[in-house]
Amino acid sequence: LLPVLILMFGVRDAVPILTAAQVIGNASRVWINRRDVHYPVVGWFLIGAVPMGLLGGWLFAAAPLPFLTRLLGFLLLVLVVGRHVTSGKMPPMRLRWFAPLGGFTSFLSALVGTAGPIAAPFFLAFGLVKGAYIGTEALTALLMH
Repeated sequence: LLPVLILMFGVRDAVPILTAAQVIGNASRVWINRRDVHYPVVGWFLIGAVPMGLLGGWLFAAAPLPFLTRLLGFLLLVLVVGRHVTSGKMPPMRLRWFAPLGGFTSFLSALVGTAGPIAAPFFLAFGLVKGAYIGTEALTALLMH
Protein backbone atom coordinates (compact mmCIF):
# COMPACT_ATOMS: atom_id res chain seq x y z
CA LEU A 1 0.00 0.00 0.00
CA LEU A 2 2.79 2.43 0.82
CA PRO A 3 4.24 2.63 -2.72
CA VAL A 4 0.76 3.34 -4.12
CA LEU A 5 0.12 6.06 -1.53
CA ILE A 6 3.50 7.62 -2.30
CA LEU A 7 2.67 7.76 -6.00
CA MET A 8 -0.69 9.37 -5.25
CA PHE A 9 0.20 11.75 -2.40
CA GLY A 10 4.00 11.92 -2.01
CA VAL A 11 6.10 10.67 0.92
CA ARG A 12 5.15 13.38 3.45
CA ASP A 13 1.43 12.66 3.15
CA ALA A 14 1.61 8.92 2.43
CA VAL A 15 3.16 8.01 5.79
CA PRO A 16 0.42 9.62 7.95
CA ILE A 17 -2.32 8.24 5.66
CA LEU A 18 -0.88 4.74 5.95
CA THR A 19 -0.55 5.14 9.72
CA ALA A 20 -4.24 6.05 10.02
CA ALA A 21 -5.19 2.95 8.03
CA GLN A 22 -2.88 0.80 10.16
CA VAL A 23 -4.45 2.12 13.38
CA ILE A 24 -7.89 1.02 12.23
CA GLY A 25 -6.71 -2.39 11.02
CA ASN A 26 -4.62 -3.10 14.11
CA ALA A 27 -7.39 -2.01 16.48
CA SER A 28 -9.74 -4.54 14.90
CA ARG A 29 -7.14 -7.31 15.14
CA VAL A 30 -6.53 -6.51 18.81
CA TRP A 31 -10.25 -6.58 19.56
CA ILE A 32 -10.80 -9.90 17.79
CA ASN A 33 -7.81 -11.53 19.52
CA ARG A 34 -8.00 -9.67 22.86
CA ARG A 35 -8.11 -12.88 24.94
CA ASP A 36 -4.86 -14.16 23.42
CA VAL A 37 -2.68 -11.02 23.68
CA HIS A 38 0.64 -11.69 25.46
CA TYR A 39 0.95 -8.52 27.58
CA PRO A 40 4.53 -9.03 28.82
CA VAL A 41 5.71 -8.88 25.19
CA VAL A 42 3.71 -5.69 24.67
CA GLY A 43 5.25 -4.10 27.78
CA TRP A 44 8.82 -4.91 26.84
CA PHE A 45 8.24 -3.80 23.25
CA LEU A 46 6.92 -0.41 24.42
CA ILE A 47 9.99 0.25 26.59
CA GLY A 48 11.97 0.78 23.40
CA ALA A 49 9.15 1.82 21.10
CA VAL A 50 8.01 4.96 22.91
CA PRO A 51 11.26 6.95 23.02
CA MET A 52 12.49 5.78 19.63
CA GLY A 53 9.11 6.42 18.01
CA LEU A 54 9.24 10.00 19.26
CA LEU A 55 12.74 10.39 17.85
CA GLY A 56 11.71 8.87 14.50
CA GLY A 57 8.67 11.14 14.30
CA TRP A 58 10.78 14.19 15.00
CA LEU A 59 13.27 13.18 12.30
CA PHE A 60 10.41 12.52 9.85
CA ALA A 61 9.13 16.06 10.38
CA ALA A 62 12.62 17.58 10.09
CA ALA A 63 14.20 15.48 7.33
CA PRO A 64 14.40 16.77 3.77
CA LEU A 65 11.99 15.09 1.38
CA PRO A 66 14.67 13.64 -0.97
CA PHE A 67 16.32 11.92 1.99
CA LEU A 68 13.02 10.36 3.09
CA THR A 69 12.29 9.16 -0.43
CA ARG A 70 15.70 7.51 -0.80
CA LEU A 71 15.55 5.99 2.68
CA LEU A 72 12.12 4.51 2.03
CA GLY A 73 13.20 3.06 -1.31
CA PHE A 74 16.31 1.56 0.28
CA LEU A 75 14.34 -0.01 3.14
CA LEU A 76 11.75 -1.51 0.80
CA LEU A 77 14.54 -3.09 -1.25
CA VAL A 78 16.22 -4.42 1.90
CA LEU A 79 12.92 -5.97 3.02
CA VAL A 80 12.42 -7.71 -0.32
CA VAL A 81 16.01 -8.98 -0.52
CA GLY A 82 16.04 -9.95 3.16
CA ARG A 83 12.91 -11.98 2.75
CA HIS A 84 14.50 -14.04 -0.02
CA VAL A 85 17.98 -14.33 1.49
CA THR A 86 17.11 -15.37 5.02
CA SER A 87 16.16 -18.96 5.42
CA GLY A 88 15.91 -21.45 8.21
CA LYS A 89 14.72 -20.96 11.73
CA MET A 90 15.58 -18.00 13.88
CA PRO A 91 17.03 -18.58 17.33
CA PRO A 92 14.46 -18.39 20.13
CA MET A 93 13.48 -14.84 21.04
CA ARG A 94 13.85 -13.73 24.67
CA LEU A 95 11.28 -11.48 26.31
CA ARG A 96 13.73 -8.68 27.16
CA TRP A 97 14.90 -8.50 23.54
CA PHE A 98 11.54 -6.97 22.66
CA ALA A 99 12.73 -3.62 24.11
CA PRO A 100 15.45 -3.04 21.48
CA LEU A 101 13.22 -4.59 18.81
CA GLY A 102 10.48 -2.13 19.77
CA GLY A 103 12.92 0.76 19.60
CA PHE A 104 14.25 -0.20 16.17
CA THR A 105 10.84 -0.99 14.73
CA SER A 106 9.19 2.12 16.13
CA PHE A 107 11.99 4.38 14.91
CA LEU A 108 11.71 3.01 11.36
CA SER A 109 7.93 3.04 11.42
CA ALA A 110 7.82 6.68 12.47
CA LEU A 111 10.42 7.62 9.90
CA VAL A 112 9.16 5.71 6.86
CA GLY A 113 5.69 4.48 7.79
CA THR A 114 6.16 0.74 7.78
CA ALA A 115 8.34 -1.70 9.67
CA GLY A 116 5.97 -4.56 10.47
CA PRO A 117 7.68 -7.09 8.22
CA ILE A 118 10.89 -6.55 10.19
CA ALA A 119 9.33 -7.35 13.57
CA ALA A 120 7.09 -10.26 12.54
CA PRO A 121 9.72 -13.04 12.58
CA PHE A 122 10.74 -12.10 16.13
CA PHE A 123 7.19 -12.49 17.46
CA LEU A 124 7.04 -15.90 15.82
CA ALA A 125 10.49 -16.84 17.19
CA PHE A 126 9.18 -16.05 20.67
CA GLY A 127 6.57 -18.76 20.14
CA LEU A 128 3.47 -16.68 19.54
CA VAL A 129 1.07 -18.39 17.16
CA LYS A 130 -2.46 -17.87 15.88
CA GLY A 131 -4.45 -15.33 17.89
CA ALA A 132 -1.58 -14.66 20.31
CA TYR A 133 0.68 -13.64 17.43
CA ILE A 134 -1.95 -11.59 15.63
CA GLY A 135 -3.29 -9.84 18.73
CA THR A 136 0.07 -9.17 20.37
CA GLU A 137 1.75 -7.88 17.23
CA ALA A 138 -1.31 -5.75 16.42
CA LEU A 139 -1.37 -4.23 19.92
CA THR A 140 2.30 -3.31 19.78
CA ALA A 141 1.77 -1.74 16.35
CA LEU A 142 -1.36 0.09 17.50
CA LEU A 143 0.37 1.55 20.53
CA MET A 144 3.46 2.35 18.50
CA HIS A 145 1.40 4.31 15.99
